[in-house]
Amino acid sequence: MQIKFLLSFLLVSVLSFSQSKDATLIIQQAIDNIPQNNPELILEAFQYKKYTKGVIQERSSENNTLIPSANNYIFEKLSLHQFKQKNRHLETVLASNLPGFKKPIYPLFEKSFHSTSVYEKEYELFNKRFHGPLSENALEHYRFEVKETITSGNY
Repeated sequence: MQIKFLLSFLLVSVLSFSQSKDATLIIQQAIDNIPQNNPELILEAFQYKKYTKGVIQERSSENNTLIPSANNYIFEKLSLHQFKQKNRHLETVLASNLPGFKKPIYPLFEKSFHSTSVYEKEYELFNKRFHGPLSENALEHYRFEVKETITSGNY
C-alpha cells in the first residue's frame, strides 16, 4: 500500500479557523521525526543541484506596485549544493544566465532568496524571517491542509 499526501501551508498571524486533522497529524509526525529525517543531522555528506529562476521588475514610485513591461529581466542559476558535517554548506554556481547584460551581475547570484532547509527553526524568504514550517511551534503559525490524497495498491 502506498499513500501520498500533497500538503500546503500558509503563513498566518492568527489562526481563527481549525486545522485539518489529517494534516495536523502528518505535520506533528514530521516534527517529531526531525532527528531521523533531517539529512544535515543523519548524513555525513550529501549534495544536490538547485535551479533558480526569477524576474527583475521595475517598481512604480507612486504606488509601489510592479510595472508589467517588456523590459523585465529574467535570471537563471544552476548551482550545486554540497553539505559535509565539518565544512557545513558550500554552493557552487554551475551556470547562470542574465539576458541583456554582457557581464553578469554576480551579487545577484550570491543572494539566497529562501532557506535551503525546512528543518530550521526559522525560514528566510526574501530577507524576511518566519517560523520554520517544521519548527516546534509550526502548528501555531501555519495552517496545513491535505490538498489531495492518492492511494495505490491493495490495502
